[in-house]
Amino acid sequence: MILPGRSPVALLLSMSAMTNAIFFPQFDTALDIPKSYFDKQSTIYGKVVRVIDGDTVRVAHCRSRFICRNFDENQRRIYDSTMSIRIYGVDAPELQKRKSDPPSQPFAEEAKKVTSDLVLSKKVQLKLLRRDQYGRAVAKVQTTRTFKSFPPFVRKDVSMELAKRGLATVYTGGGAEYDGNRAVFEDMESKARRKGRGIWSDAKFVSPAQFKRQQKLVKQSK
Repeated sequence: MILPGRSPVALLLSMSAMTNAIFFPQFDTALDIPKSYFDKQSTIYGKVVRVIDGDTVRVAHCRSRFICRNFDENQRRIYDSTMSIRIYGVDAPELQKRKSDPPSQPFAEEAKKVTSDLVLSKKVQLKLLRRDQYGRAVAKVQTTRTFKSFPPFVRKDVSMELAKRGLATVYTGGGAEYDGNRAVFEDMESKARRKGRGIWSDAKFVSPAQFKRQQKLVKQSK
């Protein structure tokens, strides 16, 4: 039976919207993701619309692997309509984002470029691990399987790509998440160090964690 004043098309659209809201919820920001998703370490999908630095990206959530909205930065504020994702397990060199920030660490731009080449403007798979103190979702970020990827149909873990290229250290700060891969990360870091890749080619390189501690002391002394 069709309700009075409702056309079949309008009714169908209304039912479709209700179904999507129940079974395929839309998350505008990381703060919109229910706690249960992190507790269960759920997998969601999204499209990377901006790379902040080597280990942080902005992702427009897709309702499912196959239902993904178009994101237009000219129409929507990126910070109100995308999820801030902290890539798990690793710490990339600090990148200067504002004029008031300290200069970028060596290889910060290279780390950002690798992450950009892997995921910018592409759909990714996110395994949610926890929400950090800044409201970001800490997640395992992987490329999706496609024919165009190389090797074809093989997912790439962004954290591991950074670690093995010597463009990130293993993250050991509070609330560190490894999804069972800490030994793998440590092995990749060790191999990159021995081969002098990326940050390990610089004998004076200071780890991102130590760099942040130094900058905190500088601010406190002013």
